[in-house]
Amino acid sequence: MTGLTNCSQLQELGVTLNNLGGKLPASVGNLSQQLYQLYLGINAITGSIPEEIENLVSLNNVDLSYNLFTGEIPSYFGKFQSLQGLSLTGNQLSGQIPNTLGNISQLTQLDLSENQLEGVMPVTIGNCKSLKILNLQQNSFDGNIPSTLASLKVVESLDLSMNNFTGGIPTGLQDIQTMQYLNLSFNHLQGEVPTKGIFSNSSGLSVMGNLMLCNGISELRLPNCPTKAARKQKRAATIKLTFITVLVSLFIIFATGLLLLHYKTRRSRRQTSDADSALNHFVMVSYKDIHQGTNGFSSENLIGSGGFGTIYKGVLEQMETPVAVKVLNNIQDKKAHKSLLAECNALKNVRHRNLVRILTYCSSLDNKGNDFKALVFEFMPNGSLEEWLHSDRNKSEYGMGSDVSMEGDMYSYGILLLEMFTGKRPTDEMFKEGINLCNFVKAAIPQDILSILDPAMFLPLVAIGDRGVVGSRTTGHTGDTGIEIEEMVLTESGRDCLESLMQTAISCSVDLSRERMKITDVAKKLTSIRDSFVASTYAVRRMPERG
Repeated sequence: MTGLTNCSQLQELGVTLNNLGGKLPASVGNLSQQLYQLYLGINAITGSIPEEIENLVSLNNVDLSYNLFTGEIPSYFGKFQSLQGLSLTGNQLSGQIPNTLGNISQLTQLDLSENQLEGVMPVTIGNCKSLKILNLQQNSFDGNIPSTLASLKVVESLDLSMNNFTGGIPTGLQDIQTMQYLNLSFNHLQGEVPTKGIFSNSSGLSVMGNLMLCNGISELRLPNCPTKAARKQKRAATIKLTFITVLVSLFIIFATGLLLLHYKTRRSRRQTSDADSALNHFVMVSYKDIHQGTNGFSSENLIGSGGFGTIYKGVLEQMETPVAVKVLNNIQDKKAHKSLLAECNALKNVRHRNLVRILTYCSSLDNKGNDFKALVFEFMPNGSLEEWLHSDRNKSEYGMGSDVSMEGDMYSYGILLLEMFTGKRPTDEMFKEGINLCNFVKAAIPQDILSILDPAMFLPLVAIGDRGVVGSRTTGHTGDTGIEIEEMVLTESGRDCLESLMQTAISCSVDLSRERMKITDVAKKLTSIRDSFVASTYAVRRMPERG
């Protein structure tokens, strides 16, 4: 190509079907200024179309078809006022058609088919008044077919097939008298097909593959278009359906809101009712009584406070001894209601010498009109459970001045378990001369486990006819609880359960901290004991009465 630059009188260059390959050199722009025919088709030329071709202003026909050109169509083609034919078909060109192509007034043939062009067709194509052949098939054009195509009064062949055109067919196309071939197939066109001009000639017209087209000449075999009345009815039905859908959705939302509100209100009332019913068997005292009994909730009477309540020491007229009054905070809070209900249900049936007893309650309004709820307990002046577990009277690391630790807590937990099952305090007078609660229990397991059990553990057996899942008893002598007990008999599952629990407690309260069970192991062990007890098949037998 470079060697041809010296041919100053060169007017026509045709090297079609020579398999040149490679890129078209920039030197092509140095060819003769008189060159008006450039035929480079079917040569496997790659790369983009050189910008230097812009220098060949006399070009009349350009054929670059069926190569491997990439990139966009150069806009400089619009400067070639003598250009009559431009064929770029069968390449890999992309992008949109330059608007400048509409400036070529002498253009008669434009073939951009079989590329990767996209976007909308420029309306400026309608300015090419001399255009006879326009082929844009097999690209990715979209949007509407521009109505300006009706300005191509001498066009003979128009192929827009295999694209993504939408909308209706411009009715002005039927007025082009020179039109002999029109291919609009395989797009997304819709609406009514005209019936005049080229649209009356089925041999020169193709609209197949457009599923939304209707009417047209009978040879096209298209469905009938809906009438205006049908379209109006369909539109009305669509509006009606939309309205009903919105109305139903709003109703569902409204009904759901009402149900949620009703549920929350009912649940709140039920919580209040449950809390009150848990206290119904107590004699209720008034806010005034509690206010006076605690000296107006004086700080001098303050004993302590917790997450849901504050505790005061006081004296009520109805009581002969001092009481502890727990005033519930945040009454409207759900957690406070649950705390009140749980505490009431837990304490109303509990009877144990080491747990304080609930005496009465108050559910009223304070002097500001706010809800007021309080629980009244018997006052125990001997400190708290924590003080008993961690006092210096108890052989634990805390009592000997050690820092707070997980091992120290495990020791206290083990002592607490042993006290629960034996009914013996670690400070009981019987524990002396080297004997403590832990050794006392260890010596009795497993043969004499019955002898160390707190008889109060068998109180539930009275309510179920002297029989239970843990064991049974018969009446005879009087134990520490004041209940006559002659003999207690454990079921096998009950004995295994209690023995495992006491062994766990002993493992928690050994003297050497490094030998105590870890808290995670204790949790797993207790869970295992519970599961084994629940899953076991047990039988309870009654001891025969002694005659």
